[in-house]
Amino acid sequence: MTKEDWESIERKLGYPGAGAHLKVDGYAVTLRVMREKMKMVIAVYVNEYIKGEWLVNDCDIRRRFYQCSKRSLLTAADKKKLAKERKSVQKAVRERMTYYSYSPYWNSLRSLKCHFIKNNESIELCEEDSSNG
Repeated sequence: MTKEDWESIERKLGYPGAGAHLKVDGYAVTLRVMREKMKMVIAVYVNEYIKGEWLVNDCDIRRRFYQCSKRSLLTAADKKKLAKERKSVQKAVRERMTYYSYSPYWNSLRSLKCHFIKNNESIELCEEDSSNG
């Protein structure tokens, strides 16, 4: 995709309910602006779906299109106590108390774009029938 194509997507996603259609490595991907909790996000639909199994189980779609967040089960107080331990103990506890969550929602087009480019070979903008410029 060209810089102009990405700028076109940014313009298309300028308001709630707006969408853009892409063809990414053979997948039909729709980006849709929507409200998630109290903020606007870009939802990623793959072949017209967001499936829970893609969020829970490791799969090609999750790796290609969804946002990964690293989270800790440790509270601020736990981390403070842990700082007094040996480095090897700190590392082991942090690893055990860390988990990853995945989401089809992106807070910014910039981070979505970077992830898509990094994890996919071919990204094409699909023009909708109703918008001829």
